[in-house]
Amino acid sequence: MHILLVDDDEMVRDLFCIFLERAGIGCTAVGNEEELAAALASGTKCDGAIVDHSTLGWVHNEDQTLKLEMPVIYITGLLREDIVNEVGVDAIVITKPMDMNYLKTIIQSVFTSG
Repeated sequence: MHILLVDDDEMVRDLFCIFLERAGIGCTAVGNEEELAAALASGTKCDGAIVDHSTLGWVHNEDQTLKLEMPVIYITGLLREDIVNEVGVDAIVITKPMDMNYLKTIIQSVFTSG
């Protein structure tokens, strides 16, 4: 399994990738819109994406040039009532900080149920 991690915080990206790799899950981490575009263009097969809510502007940009064609788990440190309007009512949203074993369970459930 391989995950695309989209987060603008370098420390969070590093910690998530360490955790994922220790769990036997490959990780491609991107920290800005240009890196996201390059990762999507590279052809790397990803089973799903973990996307920080603060990066929604990159992932759901208006011209749809950066479209994720994979399941997505959203993470956020600021859970607001209107987040459902931004990510959709069926979206999986997990708040930070989180239990990493719980995240692993969610990843395995969401990204292998296709």
